Amino acid sequence: MLIINGKRYGVTGYAGISFLESPSVKLMSRSDWRPRPPDKWIRGIVVHTRMGLPVYVRAGRGPNLGWDTVLAKRFSADDRQASCHIAIDADGSYACLADLRTVATYHAGHVNEITVGIEMYQGNDGSVFMSTLESCVAIVDVLTRVLGIQRQYPLEKGHCQRLASPTPGASIQTKLAYKKGGGRGLDFVGVYGHRNVTNNRGLGDPGNEIFDLLKAAGYEGYFIDEGDDLAVWSERQARMGIDEDECTGVPDRKTREYIMLTKARQTGLWVERPSDAEPGPPA
Repeated sequence: MLIINGKRYGVTGYAGISFLESPSVKLMSRSDWRPRPPDKWIRGIVVHTRMGLPVYVRAGRGPNLGWDTVLAKRFSADDRQASCHIAIDADGSYACLADLRTVATYHAGHVNEITVGIEMYQGNDGSVFMSTLESCVAIVDVLTRVLGIQRQYPLEKGHCQRLASPTPGASIQTKLAYKKGGGRGLDFVGVYGHRNVTNNRGLGDPGNEIFDLLKAAGYEGYFIDEGDDLAVWSERQARMGIDEDECTGVPDRKTREYIMLTKARQTGLWVERPSDAEPGPPA
């Protein structure tokens, strides 16, 4: 089960446990999380792989390695600020380590407060089972529906200036990559990888394969550093009747409300998915 603001949400076709049913997967150390302000707009989902290595996909369903429990214990065993909200095992089963709405986990630096973190199991050889990838898509479907996050992703395969740290980092690479006046993760609403947030992670965190599956599921890809998403959404906002000065290109709560009205979609999401018909209203 996924726990969002104390409510349970299942993922059709995949077994899941949460910290409410199984204390073994609960984040125990306060060095791994902090309370998320109740008014914070969660506008992103960040996908990770365990190793960050170049991904090669293994067909079929992998074994259950108990990795969710191992990962939770590893997070709690030291004082490092490292964790995630959801861990996906090799067989596609998953564990929810914290409440996605009320807890900010330390998984992606400066965007922790505004995102949910998902970590997929990856073998030491870089392998990721198809069952893990498909489970991730199903989980993302539920999260975008419940949290009202638009179904889009960056086409950039590495660090995005729009998602850069709000302050230049210690490394020369981070300083060069930082774009003054960029969105800093605040003006992109969607799904992205850890590699898009920082250039200190490999391209295999999480690799291209998960985004290929999201594309096949209808998710929209944009070159966000070129502002392609902002241009498309500005035009959509104008067509839906939103006031000109509010057509920012950022699909905010008002945009969702207009999609509900003009497109008759309960979720307020532009891209529809089969699981949208399942019980559970948007948060």
